[in-house]
Amino acid sequence: MWWRRTILAGGVVLSLVVAWFNIPSISYGAESDFTAIPEVSSANDQSAYSDYWSQLKICSYGDCSQYGFMAYLDILTGSCKCTSGYVFDYDFLGRLQCVFGDTVCHNKYGYNSDYNSFSNSCECSYGYVMSGGQCTSHDKICTDTLGYNSRYNVLTGNCECNYGYVIDGGQCKYAQTVCHNRHGINSRYNSLTKTCECESGYTMDSSSQCIKKQNNVYFTLKELDTDTKRAIIKSDYDYRYYLVEYNSGCYSSSFRRYLNRQIVVNLGTDFYVDFWDKIVLQDDNETCEIIDVDSADFSTTLVEDEDTNSGVIFTLPVKQPISGPYQYLWKAQNGTISVDRTAHEITASRADTIAMSVTLVNRSGREIKGLSSLPAVAGKINYGGWGLGTSKPIDNKPTWLDASSFVINGNRFVYYNGPDIPDGGEFTLTWNIKISSTAARGTYKMYLNCVKEWENWTQQVSRDGILLPSPDIFWRVYVN
Repeated sequence: MWWRRTILAGGVVLSLVVAWFNIPSISYGAESDFTAIPEVSSANDQSAYSDYWSQLKICSYGDCSQYGFMAYLDILTGSCKCTSGYVFDYDFLGRLQCVFGDTVCHNKYGYNSDYNSFSNSCECSYGYVMSGGQCTSHDKICTDTLGYNSRYNVLTGNCECNYGYVIDGGQCKYAQTVCHNRHGINSRYNSLTKTCECESGYTMDSSSQCIKKQNNVYFTLKELDTDTKRAIIKSDYDYRYYLVEYNSGCYSSSFRRYLNRQIVVNLGTDFYVDFWDKIVLQDDNETCEIIDVDSADFSTTLVEDEDTNSGVIFTLPVKQPISGPYQYLWKAQNGTISVDRTAHEITASRADTIAMSVTLVNRSGREIKGLSSLPAVAGKINYGGWGLGTSKPIDNKPTWLDASSFVINGNRFVYYNGPDIPDGGEFTLTWNIKISSTAARGTYKMYLNCVKEWENWTQQVSRDGILLPSPDIFWRVYVN
């Protein structure tokens, strides 16, 4: 019976051999899904692999070694397959091989892609998305779209601007600059409401520009002296009396017609009578600026009285400090203190150049910015610059000083141009003056005041924050 067993065994072997040669046509099986993922494939990619079927041939013993060490025969499906993590792809010799999946993905979609063995597909790494056929970071897509001041928000899945920036013209731009461009330099960006708004004391006009609030108040003109350009006015707002000095712009003949009548005073952003508030003669379309203010009451008069002891006198009020938005505390200045301690004195000869300095403390409740960091305003040179100008009278042009003493207009000595000075910060201004070669020998008084150019003159305060009667910084100069 041994031969029967042998024949039977041989039949089994023969059957297996026959079965081996009748293996169904080789198919990719799971590998066919590798290039079919929408975000990492294309029609060209798929057609490039259409000849895999013809190349995957099995020798008579089912050997798949021709596809590399990572290939094996799957007897269940009768096909050559790649070990997990590997896929069929052409090597540099043009041979179809089992290649590391990540390498295939990197070659196709960049180093920020990975091969997913479960889905048999290429995927972009976490934090990256398909863009232009490559796996690109979310942030790069945002910066390519909105500029370098943008970022990707993982919570919303959208691009957005960095803090303090807004989209303008399709790019993320500094919000403060956008507001200034749209509404003028007196606007600012409110990060809470994410809108532009006007700074305190300013309002939006019909052209969407932030302009100063104009508080127009009626005053009754009680007395007037057009020779000295002084007037006593009474506020219809708080019923206070003021003795004011005004400059040109209101003609004497026109002004006299308003005695015991109402005039308009433009108080700017507050309700105080200050330097540079404007008197408006509303019926004549004439305006003039207030250049000095004294307190007064109902008994104050400009009329001359006779006094048996002292002759002619004026009943004038006591000087009242003027409130304003820009204030400073004096700390030091150059010069020798006079014997009577009333002045800082300088002695010089004609054509001499003298180094000047003054040290101040910012008490304005806001920053003082350097001149070069301030925005340019058409028609207004040095707008917002903190500088020193001539005083008593304001903007006068001293003939005993050489023109080289000034940086502009013959009445501005210097502008601050350093780092921002916070409220309470100390800073020093330095400059040179030159005595005119034609100056007469004698004693000269030099009064200077700080000015916030095109906005307001400043006020001087004490260490306790009390406004002082005079805003001026004073030198006595002896020319020999």
